[in-house]
Amino acid sequence: MIKMFLNVSIPDYVETVTAGKPIRGTTPIQVSQQLHAHADKALEILENITGSGMKS
Repeated sequence: MIKMFLNVSIPDYVETVTAGKPIRGTTPIQVSQQLHAHADKALEILENITGSGMKS
């Protein structure tokens, strides 16, 4: 079974939140959190490969 998660656009997110409706899909905030998590993991992997201590 393949699950599809749709990203909610920023304008749709604002409209939905303003209207007090439930949000269906991945919010812009959640997308940002996922991007940060992936970036942190990539930096961790790079640090382990190079031993450079590049993490900010």
